[in-house]
Amino acid sequence: MNWILNRPKLVILFFIMLTAIGAISFSQMPQREIPEFAPPIGQITTAFPGATSEAVEQQVTNQIEDVLGQFDEIEQYESVSAPSISLITVELDESVGNVESVWNDISQSMNQAAAGFPDNTLEPELDTNLGDQGLATYQITYDDDVSIEVLQEAIETYASDISGLTDIIGLDVQGALEKEIFVTLDAEAMEDAEISFGQVIGILDGENDTAPIGEWQDDRGTYPINLDTYSSVDAYNQLPVGVDEEGEMIRLADVGTMEETYKQREETVQYNGEQALSLTFTLRSGSSVPAAQNELDRFVEQLEGDLPEGAEMELLYTQAELVSELFIDLALSFAFAVLAVLIVCSLGLRIGTALSVAMAVPISLSIGSIALTFFNVDLNQISLIAYILVLAILVDDAIVVNDNIERQLREGKAPKEAARKGTREVLVSVITSTIIVVFTFFPILFLPGGAGEFIRPLPVVVISAIIASTLVGLIASQFTGCGRNNVNHRRKKRGQLEF
Repeated sequence: MNWILNRPKLVILFFIMLTAIGAISFSQMPQREIPEFAPPIGQITTAFPGATSEAVEQQVTNQIEDVLGQFDEIEQYESVSAPSISLITVELDESVGNVESVWNDISQSMNQAAAGFPDNTLEPELDTNLGDQGLATYQITYDDDVSIEVLQEAIETYASDISGLTDIIGLDVQGALEKEIFVTLDAEAMEDAEISFGQVIGILDGENDTAPIGEWQDDRGTYPINLDTYSSVDAYNQLPVGVDEEGEMIRLADVGTMEETYKQREETVQYNGEQALSLTFTLRSGSSVPAAQNELDRFVEQLEGDLPEGAEMELLYTQAELVSELFIDLALSFAFAVLAVLIVCSLGLRIGTALSVAMAVPISLSIGSIALTFFNVDLNQISLIAYILVLAILVDDAIVVNDNIERQLREGKAPKEAARKGTREVLVSVITSTIIVVFTFFPILFLPGGAGEFIRPLPVVVISAIIASTLVGLIASQFTGCGRNNVNHRRKKRGQLEF
């Protein structure tokens, strides 16, 4: 205590630095509507074109379920076999540590099992990014004279540029026409080239078969090795399908054509009574909503300028508006808390003491925010609720310490002695109350699974702010109380000498 009271400038500098660092950390934290968490859930999608539900279940779904049954890390899975497609939702046990490694092993096993699927079955796709959050949704309305193909081409041109954005990871379009590949074969040309339909179909299926030819293992896991395949219609038209009598290569374009067309539309989107396309942009993991929305606004402005005449783009929903409302609520709660502290404390304490107690609120919140970065906590509904919740607790330690210092002064002790003795008398009580609050919220940190990840910002914010308020109450409060009353003490002495 004497060390603190004898070095006032160093103490002031120390708390100014911590408060500044905390304020900077708070301002740079990512902002989003809800906490970011990755539930241990994945979906396996396998397309089996033209197959009935029974065929899909017997020849695809059951084989994948046999593979999944070999993994002890899987808590449960549910499957749906529909015409032409198999959907399996997989949930891992919440106790699994390295989730990515398990997903990688499951994907590898599925690729190996795919070798036993029917020839026209596509390779299973495992999607584990089911927790990605949508940033904003836009509606593009268009007139009857607007070509939907031209409109989609404009959107697809910009969709390919999404990877160049920092905070946007994907774009989902609803109400659009779905592309399909049509292959038309010339019977006479095939007869002249002595090539059968089965031969061409077999070559195309073989080119579409992306089963890995091997695997690569390292300390982080096992990775499949795949060969490059054709990725465009023009490239497929140059695919070799045979050799003529002179040894010249016969390509697909010599016996037929492959072209890209659109399927008949299966779903439509209406917005304000007009036909529309719905565009949903997905937020990249770890990104801040306001920064992402600013980036998206520039992207959308360019897209809107290149839309065909008769098409208009309008914002339907954005997280940025909700996040802005959350921070306005936090600012109002913060201002109300400081004002309430001043009013209530001034009823039982002196104005100077009430001001020093009120100062403990912003200082404690700023210092407590330093720890949030190390726990990957961002600003969201849960963390902001925690901030509002802890506002009522932050001033307890400062009130107790300041009130006891005031009592020592009323008993006639010098300011330094009053600060030293007043703090020492309540030291154990203040620390004990802090430990009780910390250990009340501490078990929440270890809640398993997605629920634990979702609620984790609450205990982190409360614990860090409470510990910070204890430091402010025990160190800063006795220093400010001593400094303030030291001035009054000198004034009183001067008055006695003049008398």
